[in-house]
Amino acid sequence: EFGINFFIALSYRWLTKGHPDPEGFHLGIVTAFLKHYLDRYGLYDISNVGVFWDFGSLYQNTRVGNQEELFKEGLRASNRWYGSVHSVVWLQPHLPRDFEGAPYDQSGWCFVEASISSVIKGGDSRYDLGLLEIDDLLNKRIEWGSLRSGRMPPLSPARVAQKLKDEKKFTNDSDVEKVVMLYKSFFDTVSSSVEELEFFDCGWTAEH
Repeated sequence: EFGINFFIALSYRWLTKGHPDPEGFHLGIVTAFLKHYLDRYGLYDISNVGVFWDFGSLYQNTRVGNQEELFKEGLRASNRWYGSVHSVVWLQPHLPRDFEGAPYDQSGWCFVEASISSVIKGGDSRYDLGLLEIDDLLNKRIEWGSLRSGRMPPLSPARVAQKLKDEKKFTNDSDVEKVVMLYKSFFDTVSSSVEELEFFDCGWTAEH
């Protein structure tokens, strides 16, 4: 009924191995941004918004019965949520001040989610919350156009694989090949079917 604006895929950094957001840090930011987002579309009274948030959307440990297979199937399908033109992606790279792990831009999982969301989405389907100060997010009006400038140029599977293996960090090293194949599967599918790409207000420079 409301179109693509109300299926949202969230990309963020897990804060602990057992729970991604034990004290609600991410939840507070996402909730505040969601209020601004719904108000922007004049639909603040809407009661249902779909959010793909991996921890709540996929079976977590300890999985029993067919939950393991459902988890793997959902994980394989996650590239659709991050890459589809029929969804919106929110990148949430802010971290608590006392967080001691790798930041968002060094995380292998976060990097590939951000890369997938950069390939075919239009400018109004990808928002980088890292371009906002948290105080601005909680208290002030948002300059929506500025949130589009974090989009990356589309990367080849070989380039993504190189970055994942040489530059990015994983909690489990066994995830590297899994994430490489996740991106390759998505890229191979869209590169053979998409006829037109749209890029505007990306903020790219010669360094990109």
